[in-house]
Amino acid sequence: MYSFPIEPKTLAIVNQYARKHKVPLISIHSAGFYSYFRIHLPGTFPIVDTHPDSTATTDLRLLNPWPELSSFAAKLTTDIDRLDAHKHGHIPYLVLLLHYLAQWNSTHGSLPSTYKEKTAFRSTVADAARTNNAEGGEENYDEAVAAVLKTISAPSLSSSVKEVFDYQPDEVCASWQPNLMAC
Repeated sequence: MYSFPIEPKTLAIVNQYARKHKVPLISIHSAGFYSYFRIHLPGTFPIVDTHPDSTATTDLRLLNPWPELSSFAAKLTTDIDRLDAHKHGHIPYLVLLLHYLAQWNSTHGSLPSTYKEKTAFRSTVADAARTNNAEGGEENYDEAVAAVLKTISAPSLSSSVKEVFDYQPDEVCASWQPNLMAC
């Protein structure tokens, strides 16, 4: 970081050091109420959205749950058909999905992956809800049914994140010079 005014000889030394070590260089100039700054970056930097859409980053680990989550779900769903109405209606939807995914896997030999399989799985979950109560259904099962299509999928990187990993700087920006405005 340096501020103006600065001797050209000293500025050349600072620029040479920054270029050699590929460190950012910040120049500041202030004159009364007027001031400006300039940042020279060593090379090209990709810009990444740090606030992605929350629905795009949802990964509930349903297809590959960690052991503690699996044991928690198994414990809550032990004898699920014999639970009283209150307990049955208060099982978290994530636990319900894990329970019915395990059942689906044992009967079908694999987890639902295609749209057709996911809609069949969604029907399986919906059919397991109890409707002989005052509300005419169970909210936790409604949440589980609504979450099937968007949460039962393998996590993957978005195309914009893949672009960041695949990015290769061009030759002009790879040989960084602070006075080039194009980079």
